[in-house]
Amino acid sequence: SQDSEWSLVDETGTPLSSCDGLLDACLQRRDSQRMIVGVKRGNGQQPVWLLACVRKQVDHQGELEQVVATFTDVSVCQRRED
Repeated sequence: SQDSEWSLVDETGTPLSSCDGLLDACLQRRDSQRMIVGVKRGNGQQPVWLLACVRKQVDHQGELEQVVATFTDVSVCQRRED
């Protein structure tokens, strides 16, 4: 469950329930997935914008070994675009 003090939004400001779609897309395909996610805090401040990158790693037999996710703060860049 999500903390009521925090919420996730996509680039258009549409609420997201989670980043599960990003993980699902990565697992179903062979390539990495990227998504800009806004994290809104309940204090009314501007959201923190993160570039979420998810990449799966498979072993020599093509079996899933692990999923690596990184998050990079892109707030400055995102605010310039707004």
